[in-house]
Amino acid sequence: MMETGKTEIYKNAFPNVLKSHRKLAKLTQEQLAERANIAVRFVQHLEAGKNQPTISTFCELAYALNTSPDKFMFELVKALPDNK
Repeated sequence: MMETGKTEIYKNAFPNVLKSHRKLAKLTQEQLAERANIAVRFVQHLEAGKNQPTISTFCELAYALNTSPDKFMFELVKALPDNK
């Protein structure tokens, strides 16, 4: 199935939000991976938009970034072009 332009926008929002929050937290990809109990390569793929997290991984990433999953999701939604 071919992805629409809107789907691409949504897929690109997560990598941007993840990377900006990681940098705000002054964490390396390695530190984030360790805190979230995931592989460094997976963090790299998430930030590159090559993978999407499961709900449980999304929550682990939020906690690793010292925020709650709902606040992290709110930041993700705010980053979408429709909400600017």
